[in-house]
Amino acid sequence: MGLINAAADGTSVVAKGQVHFHQGVPAGSSESCNWSSVLHTESVKVLFETTLVEIHELRQQQVWETEKLQERLTKIEQQIGEVPKRLQEAEQRISDLEDKLGSFDKVMMAEQKKIWYLENKVKEKENHVRRSNLRFTGIPEGTESQGLSQNMIPLIALIRNHVLVDSPGT
Repeated sequence: MGLINAAADGTSVVAKGQVHFHQGVPAGSSESCNWSSVLHTESVKVLFETTLVEIHELRQQQVWETEKLQERLTKIEQQIGEVPKRLQEAEQRISDLEDKLGSFDKVMMAEQKKIWYLENKVKEKENHVRRSNLRFTGIPEGTESQGLSQNMIPLIALIRNHVLVDSPGT
C-alpha cells in the first residue's frame, strides 16, 4: 500500500500524520528531542505495517477459501440437479421389474397347473395299467431263477383254456 516512502536523502514520509524524519530526527525539532517518542513512533509504524500485511494475507486466504467453497457448492448443486433424473430412472427400472415379476407369476401359475394336470394324468395311467395286470397266486417264490418258461407254460395254457371257455361268443 505504500505507507512509508523513503527518499534518497534518508527522509521518510508516513501517510498518516505526515511526520517527516531526517536521519531519524523529526523535521523542525531540536537535537534534544525525546528519543523515546521517536522509537515509539517507529514501533507503531512497524506494528501498523505488520498488521496490514497480516490483514492482507488473511484477506487473500479468505478469498481463496471462498473460491473453494464456491467450487464445492457448484459441484453439489450439479449433483443435486442429477438426483431427480436418477430417481426417475430408478423408478422406471423398478416399475419394469415389477411388470416382469407379474408376468413371471402368471407363467409360474400356468406351469404349476400344467404340472398338476400331468401328475394326475400319470396317476390315471398307472391306475389304468394296474387294472389290466394279472395276479397269480399259488406260484412258489424263487421260480424266477428256475426259468420262467418251464413254470409258466402250463399256467398260460390253463388260463388260455379258461379264458376261451368263459369268453362269450366262442
